[in-house]
Amino acid sequence: MRVDADRPQYWRRRIVVLGGVLAAAGSLLWACGGGEDEPVRRIVRDVTPPPPPTAMPTVTVTVREIARECVADDLAATLRATRDAYAGTSPRFRVSVVNTGEEPCALGKGTLDVRITSGSDRVWSSARCGQGTSRLLRSGAPFSDTITWDRRRACGGAEAGPGTYVASLAGTGEQVFRLR
Repeated sequence: MRVDADRPQYWRRRIVVLGGVLAAAGSLLWACGGGEDEPVRRIVRDVTPPPPPTAMPTVTVTVREIARECVADDLAATLRATRDAYAGTSPRFRVSVVNTGEEPCALGKGTLDVRITSGSDRVWSSARCGQGTSRLLRSGAPFSDTITWDRRRACGGAEAGPGTYVASLAGTGEQVFRLR
């Protein structure tokens, strides 16, 4: 096949192809930033990290005053046995207390000492054996706790035998109960 370069149709095709290539190159150049500079500057501004903070965060420390320990004069307490007789179960005593003082006070485990006696024999003490709850008592707020005696003399000693016993809490009177 022979190419006839003298024919006008040949040169028209070449000009159309060359114009298409130049148009594509121009479009590519414009899309990649060869055109207006403003979109490029806007993108760079959005990617720039913010400046570091000018002030450091502050930390607030609150100091609370530790409440004084509760004293008997500031407490109104009651003691109640949960039953009159205990057969094979551990005696339980409900202790209720209200802080009648003007300020909060710390109620320690030994502050409300439930004592078990039989005649003149001191059998058990909740303060000695680590029973009770430590807590802060607000003025006028009631608090109740249950003290359980494991039926042992002292702290973990021999089991107490059947008989009549007395539970007492300083200033609240006595609760008489029986072990069977």
